Amino acid sequence: MKDNLEDLMPVVTIGITAYNRPDLLREAVLSIVNQTYSNFELLIGNDYIKTPVTFDTLGIDPDSRVKILNYSSNMGEISNMNHLLDLARTEWFVWMADDDVFHQSFLEMTLNSISAGEEVTAVYSGYTAGSVLNSDFFNDIDVRRSVNFSTSVFISKYASRELELIGCYGLMKTEKLKAIGGMPSLGSSFGPYSDTLVPILLSKFGSINYLKSPLCFLRTHDKSLSVSSSEIEAYKSAETDFLTELTNVCRTVNNFNIDQCIFDMVSWFRDNEFSVISRNNSISRARVVISFIVYQFKNNYSRISSRYWFRFTISNVKLLAVVVINSINKKFGSKIVLF
Repeated sequence: MKDNLEDLMPVVTIGITAYNRPDLLREAVLSIVNQTYSNFELLIGNDYIKTPVTFDTLGIDPDSRVKILNYSSNMGEISNMNHLLDLARTEWFVWMADDDVFHQSFLEMTLNSISAGEEVTAVYSGYTAGSVLNSDFFNDIDVRRSVNFSTSVFISKYASRELELIGCYGLMKTEKLKAIGGMPSLGSSFGPYSDTLVPILLSKFGSINYLKSPLCFLRTHDKSLSVSSSEIEAYKSAETDFLTELTNVCRTVNNFNIDQCIFDMVSWFRDNEFSVISRNNSISRARVVISFIVYQFKNNYSRISSRYWFRFTISNVKLLAVVVINSINKKFGSKIVLF
């Protein structure tokens, strides 16, 4: 006899944070309700108090698995995310933004990657990004066995960007996610790097599974923070908090090369910093370069071991050279190629 889904205790909670993007929210919700694995609950936290979210605005029939929370005041994204987590009573939890989309087999593939008896704290997958969702994203994908990483191996590969993943878009153990305090607030503003820190904090509780297949679509439109934010001070203050948390986790891992990990993470920050500074249209190209160099010497060199200074300098020079070459190409219409 086939089980009635309404009688089953949901295994996964998906928490979607929403703010006045009804068309994109509909796409996000459809990507969940059409999952090949259907034993889940979906919580939608609507921070846009002027327009309530309803099943009609979502364009779907009433669904007992979907619960809509229209807040009376704007909680802010991180508070919204943590409120949805607090409400979860399932074994696993997944966050999602209202402008992104999951592959229809996201839940099935991540759950199936966990072998019996494995102490897995989270399962992450690869992702694809773009301003427009291509229908090819929903095609059948190459189903590959997941790789299981210990704490030390995962942090090393993650910090060096060998693993491509979105830190809050994983199948995460609800109990452990609550134990780390949910989505952390870093720095003085909207918390850049908060989602980057989550997998590292989770990894201290057990192993992490990784599926290379791109099961998430990250929409990089003009209003997304990953594309539009130029609040460099928010990033700088978040970096300091992040490195403190990272160091605390790394010190609990036996025979772990903390210096290498810090170097990799600072290099990651460096690339982000330059992108953020470059977005500020009120700053000239020369001032961008000067600001970048000054910040590296004042802050980032002091963060890393001196044995990495030469490698860090070479990578900084390469990055600046790319900027110079791009400026020359743009000004004179030439096609100089570097590296």
